[in-house]
Amino acid sequence: MVKLNEERKSLLSSMKGMTFVKLMVSGAKLGFETEKEWKTKTGRVDYVWFLDLPFNLSQRKFKRIPIVGFEVETGFRTRKHLKGNILNLLELSPAIGIVVLLEKGFKGRKDQFKGCIKAVKTYAERFEALGDILVWSETELEELKEKLKDIPEPKEGVNRSMDEVRRIFVDYKKEQSASTQKT
Repeated sequence: MVKLNEERKSLLSSMKGMTFVKLMVSGAKLGFETEKEWKTKTGRVDYVWFLDLPFNLSQRKFKRIPIVGFEVETGFRTRKHLKGNILNLLELSPAIGIVVLLEKGFKGRKDQFKGCIKAVKTYAERFEALGDILVWSETELEELKEKLKDIPEPKEGVNRSMDEVRRIFVDYKKEQSASTQKT
């Protein structure tokens, strides 16, 4: 296994974090609650948009219904790893599962990026009877952002996900202010 230097690890972590913020904002604008690292019986799904019902449905032990699940990859992954992403999404059983491959994380290796996209599409087709799995990149994330640009953010206290976005940005501004004052 190739060891990543600390600078690259930080860059990839930042890319994934910014993708989570974009997903949080988009999900909140669409009226969903959102959660990072949603636990399933055998693993975790990176990010989920869900509905939080006011009560449990009959025969269900929970009231949170996953609508869209996201697995986010910041660079090359083996086919075995990509299959794991799809199985995580199928286990979650959302209305739509999306594997997001961030091209910037592939360090200009278009062949690897295209190969991963092709592999995910192939596996998604094989499992299509079990669930709807899509493949996205930065392009689709930006298209979603553009489509939602005229939709106002929910008011404070109306959507917990949007309240979390506000908290993240307030904390970020405080950190930036503190680091500017130190220099």
